[in-house]
Amino acid sequence: MKAILVRGLIWLLPLGLVSCGDSGQLGQQQPDALPEAEPRVLSVLTWSDYLVPELIYEFGQANGVQVSVTEIDNSEQLQQAIETSPGEFDVAIVDEYSLKHLKKLGLLAPLKRDLIANFENISAEFLGLDGDPENEFSVPYLWGLIVLAYRSDLLGRPEPSWNLLWDDRVKGRVGLLDEPRDMFAISLLAKGIDPKKASPEEIGSAGERLLECFKDMRGHMADFSSSLERLASGELLVGVTYNGDSVKWAEE
Repeated sequence: MKAILVRGLIWLLPLGLVSCGDSGQLGQQQPDALPEAEPRVLSVLTWSDYLVPELIYEFGQANGVQVSVTEIDNSEQLQQAIETSPGEFDVAIVDEYSLKHLKKLGLLAPLKRDLIANFENISAEFLGLDGDPENEFSVPYLWGLIVLAYRSDLLGRPEPSWNLLWDDRVKGRVGLLDEPRDMFAISLLAKGIDPKKASPEEIGSAGERLLECFKDMRGHMADFSSSLERLASGELLVGVTYNGDSVKWAEE
């Protein structure tokens, strides 16, 4: 498989303090008995397949906490999880748009910089960005690209363009990423339009173009991993996914 591009920056942000648990009811204990200490729990909200289970266990052992991980597949699920239960998670790994949205709603706790020993080692190019210009609530964690991965053995080497999604050769065999905002940006870029400067009419036209692909795929959108699996099987010819995952699959 080969790939062509877009953007991405993933942020790590705190949503509250690490929970130390509740002492519970002591009515059945002897007067001089001390309640048994409950383990501290660190609750993390993250994307699927982002954290290695062994690493989570090692972190918990090293820091004396139990790490509870909740995984989501797209930004809509992420926002809904935090908005519905803002006090349930201590740390979340989010995309830039979700960062702006959650910050606007006042659902984020400010960072305690004195506890982040490696903050000074973060490259300046990733600091002070639009989502959190003062890095008051977030720390850059990962960056990458949204790409088009395709079967070069079946398509050859097409022109590197988002317009490949609408090429007659791949009609009905395209995997759309289950991230509507990113898909709208791709549709605009395919027409040479800067998504940040797009007019309402241009956005509406971009939506209509996406609907063409959506109908061809019988209304199906996919997460990054399932598109890659279907590419590998030959069911799809092109899929919108992430660069790191596409490179890994191409090497296998």
